[in-house]
Amino acid sequence: MTICLIIPLWLLVGLVTAGWLWPPQVREWLFVQKVANITTRADVEHIISKQVLDLKSDVGELKEDLLEVMNSDEKDLNEIKDEGDMVKENVLNDMKLIKELLTTFLVED
Repeated sequence: MTICLIIPLWLLVGLVTAGWLWPPQVREWLFVQKVANITTRADVEHIISKQVLDLKSDVGELKEDLLEVMNSDEKDLNEIKDEGDMVKENVLNDMKLIKELLTTFLVED
């Protein structure tokens, strides 16, 4: 009775609901695409060598990007250092000017 009545009804109801009422194994068997296996060793070696070459090229690009960033950071650091030196020089000049003004005011009194 199960084979003749329940299973066909279950399959029909599952078909109407696009497989929602079927068990996962049945949905997988019907709807999941099968992946072809790589059979030859040469195919595997070819895929691996292609992936290695792609990775090498990616590493080379990353290295170039990193060098560009490092050069840019070095330029920024040098600019900040130069600005700091200019500020230091300005402060020293201002301090000398203040010292001269104080000595002038103190000598006049």
